[in-house]
Amino acid sequence: MEYFSVIKDADIFDGPTSTPKEWIIRKTSKGFVYDEQGNVCLLEVKNYYGLPGGGIEGNETFEQAFIRECKEEIGCDIEIDTSIGVCNQYRSRLGTIYTIQYFVAHVVGKKGVPTTTEEDEKTVSFSWYSEEEVSKNFREQISHIPQEDYPMQFNARTHSRAWELCLESKA
Repeated sequence: MEYFSVIKDADIFDGPTSTPKEWIIRKTSKGFVYDEQGNVCLLEVKNYYGLPGGGIEGNETFEQAFIRECKEEIGCDIEIDTSIGVCNQYRSRLGTIYTIQYFVAHVVGKKGVPTTTEEDEKTVSFSWYSEEEVSKNFREQISHIPQEDYPMQFNARTHSRAWELCLESKA
């Protein structure tokens, strides 16, 4: 499998990092969902921007997980238009390799209401943004994320790179 991005602690943080003896692999799906007006859905978590998506459950494919997660998190049925590619995040502090498949999709039918039953996802909000706003939001947030927000340090960088590839695929 070819990756558009491989990111490790040493790419983000100063100082030595320890390598876990064993890695846990966490497969996830995320992506950019467009509505009829050409706006893109971004999640808002702790004043940062993220993407709908999440972990693969059971025997799901990356595609099936992304479709399910969009229904749960943003209340929309979607159709996947294309795959952008895969990135790996080697999060040494957690001993986890996040293998993330990114997609571009569009809303099918009307926008609905999130159906998540997970408590930690109920505090996540979302909005729809123009492509220019998405670019600005992703670009500006990287320098404002505190070092302590370990997962977001990774996600902000890989989401930003995936967004660049999304725009290139539409050109």
